[in-house]
Amino acid sequence: MSVMWRRIGYMLTPQLQIYKNLAKLLENKVVLEVGFGSGFGTLQYAHVADRVTGIEIDRDAVEFAQWAMPLANVEWEVGDICKETLGFYDAIVMIEVIEHIPRWQEALQRISDRMLPDATLIISTPNANGTFIKNDLHGDEWTAQEFYERLSNYFSEVTLHDFSLDNPQELDTRITPLVAVCKKETK
Repeated sequence: MSVMWRRIGYMLTPQLQIYKNLAKLLENKVVLEVGFGSGFGTLQYAHVADRVTGIEIDRDAVEFAQWAMPLANVEWEVGDICKETLGFYDAIVMIEVIEHIPRWQEALQRISDRMLPDATLIISTPNANGTFIKNDLHGDEWTAQEFYERLSNYFSEVTLHDFSLDNPQELDTRITPLVAVCKKETK
C-alpha cells in the first residue's frame, strides 16, 4: 500500500474526529503536535490556535505538509520528541503516536518538561481491550487502566475521554482509541 493511500486511510478514521474536537481546547494556544503524520489532522484545529509547531520523524510527511498546507501559523518540522530541543507550550497534541515510540517513557518526560504552567496534553492510543486490528508498527498497546497508570507517572491530572473530549470514560472502557487529557502540577 502506498504512503499516500495510508495517509488518506488515516484521514477517514476516528482520529479525525478527535482532531475536529480539539478546536474547542486549543483556541489561542501555542501548540506542539508530536507525530502529525500527513498534517490533515492539524488542519482541523490550526485555524483557532495562536501558533502550532508540528514535529514528525518522517521527512516525506513534513515535505507533504509544507507543500499541501502552507499555513501562516504552523511550522512543520522534521524531528524526534526524544532528541529535539523544544520550546514551551500551552498545549501538546499526540494523537495515535505514543504506541510507535520505543522509548515512550522518555517521550512522556520530555513532553511534561515542555509544558507551561496550566498546559494540557491531549494524547490518544489504541485500546488493547478494544476491537481493532493488531498493527505490527505498534510497540506497546495498553488497556485504559494501563494507559491511565502510565500517564499518571508524569502528570498530576489524567482523565480519559471519548472522541468528543466531553464525556469522561471509565478505566474499564473498551472504546478505542483511548483519549486522555492530562495536566501537570503547577508550581
